[in-house]
Amino acid sequence: MIHILCLNPTIDRMYYIDSFLPGFQYHGNQGESYPGGKGMNILRVLSDFVSPLSFYAFTAGGNGEIIKREAERLKALSVFIEVQGETRTTINIMDRKMGRETEIKEKGPFVSQDKAFSLYSILEERIKENDIVILSGSLPEGMDKNAYLKISRIADKKGASVLLDTGGSLLKSSLPGKYYLIKPNENEIREFFDDYTSSISLLSRKLLEKGAENVLVTRGGEGAYFVGREREYEIRVPKINVVSTIGSGDSTLAGFAYGLYCPLPLIDTLSLAISFGSSNALHREVGRVEKEEIEEIRRKIEIKEADTHAL
Repeated sequence: MIHILCLNPTIDRMYYIDSFLPGFQYHGNQGESYPGGKGMNILRVLSDFVSPLSFYAFTAGGNGEIIKREAERLKALSVFIEVQGETRTTINIMDRKMGRETEIKEKGPFVSQDKAFSLYSILEERIKENDIVILSGSLPEGMDKNAYLKISRIADKKGASVLLDTGGSLLKSSLPGKYYLIKPNENEIREFFDDYTSSISLLSRKLLEKGAENVLVTRGGEGAYFVGREREYEIRVPKINVVSTIGSGDSTLAGFAYGLYCPLPLIDTLSLAISFGSSNALHREVGRVEKEEIEEIRRKIEIKEADTHAL
């Protein structure tokens, strides 16, 4: 079973405004809304490949009902813990002409310690040996900053593999821990170590020392870099016509989880993960991948043993 945690879901509101500048009025824009949050994006991607999936979220108010309906549409085995307030909204302004994406994120509802403990108890009961647990995105206000660390320990005790995708102070509070994979992007791993000159190889190996078995650093159009206990790979991707990169990191993690679930050899899992992320970037919809695109992109991905002094 794959368990997907989306503890701070959101309603993503997308606006496409070319040459966007602050301080001006923009009339006649038709916004697009999607139930979101990194975990929801992962669920949306994986639902076409794996069934059933377990999905967990704190929900509140009318926006919370939208999150519930989307998980139901995707046929997830869902656990919703209701809290006071309103599930947050995120405004995304996509400027395709300038190649910029602007995000305005609300804080979201408060989660009490009692509600958090309820989640931990449910996970203790539901996670089984050889399961995959995906922890991604931010935590809601009120939850301990080491919540992911606590959950990773529950999963480790059960014999499950944990995939972690978060950054900043939350990544710091999630370590040291035991994670099968940590998936930062290049900016996140450099910010984490406050190091903008060392190689990606060196920084990734530092994350291994903090409890990661594997590290996959996504680098946008430059591809990705993988470091494991015994091997390192540089991953190059073909040029594509990018529409939106929102959700591409989530899709990459979903692809890795699918490869691990199958299970596929590591090289195939990596090519699958990166092709999932690239396919998402071809679409306006967040968390959308197409199987035909994935196969076409996979054939063009180059994975080679890394020169550890080059990055």
